[in-house]
Amino acid sequence: MLNLESFMNKLVELYVNDEEDSFFVGYVVDYDSEFCLIESVDTNGCFSSYELIRNCTISNIEIDTDYLEVISKYIEISQKMNIYDKLSLDTIDEKIDNLLEDILQKELLEERVISLCLKDDDNYLGYIDSIKEDYIYLNPIDDFSIQEYEQIKVLKSDIESLQFKGVILYLLNSIYEEY
Repeated sequence: MLNLESFMNKLVELYVNDEEDSFFVGYVVDYDSEFCLIESVDTNGCFSSYELIRNCTISNIEIDTDYLEVISKYIEISQKMNIYDKLSLDTIDEKIDNLLEDILQKELLEERVISLCLKDDDNYLGYIDSIKEDYIYLNPIDDFSIQEYEQIKVLKSDIESLQFKGVILYLLNSIYEEY
């Protein structure tokens, strides 16, 4: 297992499931025994979302790459132009003890759209309806039609990653609230 402490608050490329062509870019902002929380950054150097990633799926973390050097310059410029986080989504209130539980509870209370990636590679966008000890009930929505689908039961142990407080999720949430 990787020593996540050594990557705290550093800009990283975070690889999951041994995929070399696909990775997250962002800052490691917290971690616990099961999950790593990163503040992800898009290719323009702007805040994108928060990504909660199950530690056992992390196959590699890189720092100081040529790509990150370019993204770092983009971040610097976007911050100077005051466009890094135009929607003010880049906020987490307090230190989180149990990342998954605390984030699920907060997203339930705030009634915000989240994105889940599960062990079987299923992906869902939706609202959390309720949280039980070992699972959550999710009200999935289609991101093209904004149609709500039948509620599903998701085992917490099947969650490989959870995206929240993101720009796209914010926009989906705003559109969904209009319907």
